[in-house]
Amino acid sequence: MNKKLKELFHHRWNIPVLALMHNAGPGIRLVVVANQLQVNRVSLRQSVDALMDQQLVRKNPGYGHPLRPEYILTAAGQRAAEACSKYVSTVGSSKVCYRKWSSLVLLTIHLGNQHFNDIRTDLEITPRALTLALRSLEEERLVKRVVEDGYPPRTSYRLFARAEKIARQTKAIAGCLT
Repeated sequence: MNKKLKELFHHRWNIPVLALMHNAGPGIRLVVVANQLQVNRVSLRQSVDALMDQQLVRKNPGYGHPLRPEYILTAAGQRAAEACSKYVSTVGSSKVCYRKWSSLVLLTIHLGNQHFNDIRTDLEITPRALTLALRSLEEERLVKRVVEDGYPPRTSYRLFARAEKIARQTKAIAGCLT
């Protein structure tokens, strides 16, 4: 799995912040982001710092006037922000898709790893974290758990159509990060 993609999905607010920056223009003030996304300032600061570490966002060198944006997108950030904007519109109101592992699990299943251990190995995720992610995706009706006959019985996971769309958008984000 792409390390940059994992880092991007690590913070819950990274994707919505990039999408908002894309929709609002290349730059934005943090108070606007905090108000529109209804996120607390500490979480927002962590996300912006992470986006700066990934070189997707940088401080505005011309900042100083109260109406100028504090942060602007880099060239790589503009490509990623466009993909994030499409991702947000595809996901809609589903909160589960903004959790750390959810979209990465969907992408891994979409790419052909349909068994628990294959997903766990590909993502380098703990069994507990993967179990929780799969349960929440099942509850959201994005993933279907299928128990295969045989000895021993084996479990595989399949995506519903809506999850396929989300996985494709996640793959598009990954393509922008390389």
